Parts: sequence; structure tokens; C-alpha cells
Amino acid sequence: MPRTVVVESADGEYRLTVEPSPIGSQLDYFTEEVEAERTGKLVERPAPMAMLERRTAAGSYEPLWAKPMVNQIAPVEVIVASDGSRIVTFDNWHSVGHGENVIVIYDGAGDLVRSMPLTALLPEDYIETLPHSVSSLTWRTGERFGADGTRLVIDVLIPSKDTRGRETVERAIDLRDGSVIEGEGESWQNALAAAGVRTAAMQDQEARRLAYLTAPLTVPATAAERDWHEYLREAFDRLTPDYLDSPVAATTVLFAPSNTRFDQSVEWLVEAFSDNVGFPGDIAVASPSSAEALVAALAKASSGVPQESLAGGTIYVSIVSEHRKEAERHVTRTGAAFVWLDPASAIPQRPERVPGSAAKLAADEERSRREAAELEAMLIELDEL
Repeated sequence: MPRTVVVESADGEYRLTVEPSPIGSQLDYFTEEVEAERTGKLVERPAPMAMLERRTAAGSYEPLWAKPMVNQIAPVEVIVASDGSRIVTFDNWHSVGHGENVIVIYDGAGDLVRSMPLTALLPEDYIETLPHSVSSLTWRTGERFGADGTRLVIDVLIPSKDTRGRETVERAIDLRDGSVIEGEGESWQNALAAAGVRTAAMQDQEARRLAYLTAPLTVPATAAERDWHEYLREAFDRLTPDYLDSPVAATTVLFAPSNTRFDQSVEWLVEAFSDNVGFPGDIAVASPSSAEALVAALAKASSGVPQESLAGGTIYVSIVSEHRKEAERHVTRTGAAFVWLDPASAIPQRPERVPGSAAKLAADEERSRREAAELEAMLIELDEL
């Protein structure tokens, strides 16, 4: 939840209190935002408020002004100049790096000097290369007022393949009018070059992802466990009857019988079966090194649960055709549906998962509709409680 914060200037002579817009709860906020997106009507809320105070000779604080802020809910961080002549806020609650108020400068009277989106400070392709989450992005590590009091200096992340990288470059803003002081030095040029390298790498990665999603799915060329887990997840997404409603399948890949962790991997499959008793779900399993070992593991897992106890669930098994019937017999004993993943056959992509296709756009709209309906049903249930 956004909360009231008090920020002092470096010398403690001034302090700013920020009172966020009241939103009730996070659930209330997201519900209102979903409804606003559906209807196209903006949510009307009281603006967050800021109050600047100055310390008196007696050590107490006297208020100078109280005014609304331009953020929707609240800024994430605030800094106050030692003479109280400038206040700068950074980012918006729940959407760091996004929106029109990423950097906001106020003068000593609390009046707006400039409100800036991140694109006013950094090129769009640079921003795209910075670490992203669903709602926010990481773009800076620190900020400060320049020694002469006329500049704001921000330590901006330099794009890197390593998302944990913390190397930065300085970007400056003129506090008098909010104009960006363009960096012409070698450090800024190096940062732009790093962004270019990262952009090229991301484009290549995206091209490979699109090729993977549109091409028929084949089994991995090696026995690498990670590749087989990815294969099983993608096979499930391509074959499950309604992937919009189906959660991710639990995947188990057996090690080779000669591997010291083979017995442990068998126990993973046994646990996957037992965990689904009473809560039937979807399981996908493969043994790239030994079909016989997979049959034996399925037999052990199946015998460890009551008959028909996995009814309603589905078990996807990648196994060569010679052992398909044995594998199916052990699975059907549990009551789960059996889906054979034939290693010799490629699995085509379903139309609604092809990026950019009309079928995918329709599927995405249907997913949004279902999520909205689920949220509405949950809210109704909460109201009844």
C-alpha cells in the first residue's frame, strides 16, 4: 500500500510530507483500474498532497505550503533541496518508469516546473533494454542535486545482458526549467553503444522465439534436463484442449539410470502422482535416456496411489512407440487421461498461439474476458461475505 512519507533536505532545514491518494485497498485500486480500462472512463480520485515545512530557530517546523501533486496515487521517491527551492519526485506507485510523471520538478512555492516521462530523458530503444517486470522497470540507482543547486544528477543504469548489472551513467536536468542537459561525453556515448548491443541481442532473441513458436515442435537433440522440461511445457501448451483455462503442467524428467540422481528423479514422479490425489491436475514426463526406466517409474508412481484417484487429470508421456502401451496401462490405472507424445513426430503449433495471428488476438481477448469475469465473481463473493 502507498503510505505517508516524510523526507528531509540534506541539512534537515526543510521537510516534505507526502500524503498519498486514498485508495482503500490494493484490490479496490486494481478493480477500479480494470473497470476504467473496460469503459474508457478515468478513475476520479483525490490527488496526493504535499506539505513543505521549514525548521525554526526553536527546532520545530513551520508549514510553508500544502499543494496537490501531479502523480495519480503517490511518487515512489522524493528529494528536497537544502534551500527548499526545488523538490523532485521520481516514478509512480506501482508503475516505476512508466507514465507522464516519472520525473516531476516543483519550485520552492510548490508550483510545477516540469513533469517528464522517461522518454524525455532516455531514448525509447534505450528504455526497452532496461530490466522490466510486469508493471515496472529498473532505470536508476540514485539521484542528487548538483553542487551549484541548478542541476539534478541521476545515475541511470547502463543496459547489460546481466539484469543484475549496476553500472551507471550520469544524466543531468536543469532544475530551472526541467530541460535535459544532453550528455556529449564518452561515458554517455558508451552507454548508448551498450544499449545498441543489447537491442541487437534482444531482437535476435525475439526472432529465435518467434521461430520456435511457429515451427513444429520436435524433441531436444540432447538429454539436457532443462531442454526437456521446456519441451514438455511447450508440448502441453500445444496439445491441452483449452490452454486458456489450463494451468502449467508439472513436468518431470528422469535422469539416466547411471546417474547418481536417478532414484531421486523417480521419486519426483512418485510425488507428482501422490500430490495430485484429490486435486487432479496435469503432469508431463519424459526419460530421454531410457524408455524402460520411464515405464518402471510410471509403474511405481501408479501403484503408489489408489485406482482412479487421478481422474479428471491428464498425464502427458513422451516415450517411443514400442513402450507406449505399457506406459498407457500404468497411467489409466490412476484414472487420469493419457496423452502420448511421440518422439518421432513433430507437434504443430495451435493457431491461437502464433504471435500476431488473428486467432491469437481473439484468444487474448477471450483470456481478458475470462479474467474480468473471475474478478467480478470474486468481488461479488467478497461483498456477500
